[in-house]
Amino acid sequence: MLVCEVMSSPAVTFRPGDAVRQAIHALYDNHITAAPVLGDHGELVGMVSEIDLLCGEFASGASPKRVGDVMSRTLVTVAETTEAATLIDLMVHKRIKTVPVLRDVELVGIVTRRDLMAVLTRDRD
Repeated sequence: MLVCEVMSSPAVTFRPGDAVRQAIHALYDNHITAAPVLGDHGELVGMVSEIDLLCGEFASGASPKRVGDVMSRTLVTVAETTEAATLIDLMVHKRIKTVPVLRDVELVGIVTRRDLMAVLTRDRD
């Protein structure tokens, strides 16, 4: 099974200049734990997760105002043609829950552990 068969598309995305509060509401309202952050030309520049937002909001001192202030810039991505088993190994070894899916440099979707669990709930003949 390939990543393109289990990914969610389109992905909820943010821009570095988006308000942190906007990201908090979007993650919560969409029942997701992380989302890609795109640059001016649609390129992937980061990921923002619940933990990034929680740490930003509850850190001592001034709360960050923009997604770019709290996003992670270290990215782990996969191609849409990656085998799902390879993705699972990557998620386990890197201890990540959400992985952006690229076609060359274009974001085409996202895969979460929940997406992979959904595959297991399908009837098998």
